Amino acid sequence: MERRKFLRTCALAGGAVALASREPSFADVAPHYYAKTRLVDIHGAPIGVSALAEDTNFIFNYPYAATPCFLLKLGRSAAAANDLRREDGATYAWQGGVGADRNVVAFSAICAHKLAYPTRDVSFIRFQKDRSATSTGNVIHCCADHSVYDPAAGARVVATAGSETKVAVCRAMGADVAINYKEDDFVALVKEATDGRGADVIYDPVGGDVFDRSTKCIAFEGRIVVVGFTSGRMPSVAANHVLIKNYSVVGLHWGMYRQRAPELIAQCTEELLRLYEAGKIRPHVGQQAPLAEAVALLQAVAARQTTGKAVLTVTS
Repeated sequence: MERRKFLRTCALAGGAVALASREPSFADVAPHYYAKTRLVDIHGAPIGVSALAEDTNFIFNYPYAATPCFLLKLGRSAAAANDLRREDGATYAWQGGVGADRNVVAFSAICAHKLAYPTRDVSFIRFQKDRSATSTGNVIHCCADHSVYDPAAGARVVATAGSETKVAVCRAMGADVAINYKEDDFVALVKEATDGRGADVIYDPVGGDVFDRSTKCIAFEGRIVVVGFTSGRMPSVAANHVLIKNYSVVGLHWGMYRQRAPELIAQCTEELLRLYEAGKIRPHVGQQAPLAEAVALLQAVAARQTTGKAVLTVTS
């Protein structure tokens, strides 16, 4: 049995909240919600939010004595996320932290990697305030697998571009780190920005030398998404390197979706429009021109003189 199915079965058997899955036998299971509980200290006195020390692990057992959790008061707000997805693709919303500052969160302390429970006093899954040899600080750290998660942020973005002008655009669009790959060694800088782990996902529309170097800074079990070859050279993949580093190379060809799964194009377009309306994404339009200047605009794109989208406008 796959680990995901095993975990799901265990969760359902233990009375945890059931999530609909692809299997019909699980899809009909109704969610079970537990009553609210009051947290108390060792003397039985209620624990208020104001009494919680920031960035400190507070272990409690809920809903059973054998299911430990930890409570955490962050030093910053934990923003809500409205576009989370379950394994079956259904979306659900997380309301973010609770309390006046929206900075109190709780997590299960059961380690799914090892299928092992922590002790009552020391959790395999814990909040780590300070930087360690395996991860940055202010993250939730999981067991010996060293998985980390920032409870108050999403993905950390490292962008690369071929000129200082484009690097500036990347920074303006919100990239945490922006690198000119024509002047700097982005392999070393990506490793530095990730404390040696490498990037979990690399989106590569360039190919050529950029792809070759990307294989040197991809994380364990990471994914390189091949989108195109604007460099003019289609790189080769060393299968032994893929095996040794345990990463995936995934092709993303829009044209094939039109032939094989056209319904996904409509779904993705609707999702992108929803994200845009919600202010989650901000497409960058670097240059606009009337239809009469289409040739000049295409020449600018071919000469790599544009940033983001180059848009032709049509007037009635």
